[in-house]
Amino acid sequence: MGCHKENSCPNCTVAPGERGDDVYNEPREASTTLNALSEKSIGNDRETFDSLNLRPIKPFWRNLPHCNIHECITPDIHHQLHKGVFHDHLVNWCIHTLGTNEDTRNSEIDARFRALPPHSNLRHFSKGITTTSQWTGKEFKSMEKVFVGVLAGTSNPDVVEATRHVLDFIHYAQLEVHTTETLDLMDNSWG
Repeated sequence: MGCHKENSCPNCTVAPGERGDDVYNEPREASTTLNALSEKSIGNDRETFDSLNLRPIKPFWRNLPHCNIHECITPDIHHQLHKGVFHDHLVNWCIHTLGTNEDTRNSEIDARFRALPPHSNLRHFSKGITTTSQWTGKEFKSMEKVFVGVLAGTSNPDVVEATRHVLDFIHYAQLEVHTTETLDLMDNSWG
């Protein structure tokens, strides 16, 4: 929709290799995107087109008045928080803090998930988590509910505390409606 490549931010002009860096980048503007696409189509200004990491397509929104498509693309809680921040980053980081041998780390985290007592409101990971290749949002949420407990006593207490702060943020971010208080709590969840 935003005419940008998959590894680009839909909202700002950050370079793909710099995503996650603590640096301000200008917001994407529909007019800039349309100008770069137009210039590219006639063979001019390839540098701007490339710097914006665009794809040469004709966007459906090009003739819609007052439309900045880049402001319309909202965060995707499942892919950005549950899969991205939690599973791809936090879980992997926490597992790596358990030791230097990958097999030992994986067996430790799996054993801890298997050791959780069954509960009617919690999913029981009877095979652990490290051998599962395909996850759903429901499974990510189930892991998030017990992950601090799984980590407790296995690694540095600072790792457990950091994990709790990230999970607090993820849970606050999922609220459908925010108040000043919940926004403050979400902001304060970073510790």
